[in-house]
Amino acid sequence: MVNNIRDIDQDKIARKRTLAVLVDHRAARIIFVVFLVIAYLILGFFSLVFPLAPLVFFTLLLSLPAMLIVLTGKTAKEFILALQLTSLTGLLFGLGLAAALTF
Repeated sequence: MVNNIRDIDQDKIARKRTLAVLVDHRAARIIFVVFLVIAYLILGFFSLVFPLAPLVFFTLLLSLPAMLIVLTGKTAKEFILALQLTSLTGLLFGLGLAAALTF
């Protein structure tokens, strides 16, 4: 989603139909944040059942700056940083949750 937000104007010209193009700049930024928040709400459910799952909340240390950058970012360089943070967050979230469910 971050990459699509960065490319909204070019994608409109190329007639690409990404979610970010369909909803435009402001809504795409909000949807990105909502997607991340939903992941942590689901993690909250898993935390009730699996004792190690709350440790995955440490990935918020990466996702909160990414959310802030996406909400306030103006340059492509900022969105690339948000993309990198989001990718790392997704990797650590997935590995952490898999470990919590396994052990």
